[in-house]
Amino acid sequence: MLKRKLLRSDRGISTIEVLVALVLIVLVVVFTWRIIGSSLALLGSGNQGYQRAARTRTQATEWIQAVHEYTRSRGFSVCGAVPCTFWIPAASGPYSQAPALPAGFPCGRVVISDWDGIGPADPTQLRLVAIDIFRARSACDDTGVGAPFLTAQTGMATRQ
Repeated sequence: MLKRKLLRSDRGISTIEVLVALVLIVLVVVFTWRIIGSSLALLGSGNQGYQRAARTRTQATEWIQAVHEYTRSRGFSVCGAVPCTFWIPAASGPYSQAPALPAGFPCGRVVISDWDGIGPADPTQLRLVAIDIFRARSACDDTGVGAPFLTAQTGMATRQ
């Protein structure tokens, strides 16, 4: 009797057991792949309104940061008298080489003014720099019609 049990256990794995194990492994792999694929599709779809709005705001913020760095690199020599306003895109002038506007934004504006409103005592005095980006073409002029999509203000002084 003891000999029969040893013989039975020495035979190994049957073909049916191997097939069942393979089917289970395939099912786990297929379902895992479908879950990963669905998750990636949801992350990259961007069809939701809030996702488009967030992407648009991010593009506007990146552009404002790029224009801020461009303004810093140019210094205040671009501005003859304070306050001064520059529209982007510009056909000529100091902002003709400014960073390109993101898609869906027809114009941007840079306003450099005195920080305190009294006037600069010297060319290196702290200035207020306001950078706006607009979504409506009708706002792309000096009439002040139309609110900017996004505005950023910062204090800036030129380096000696």
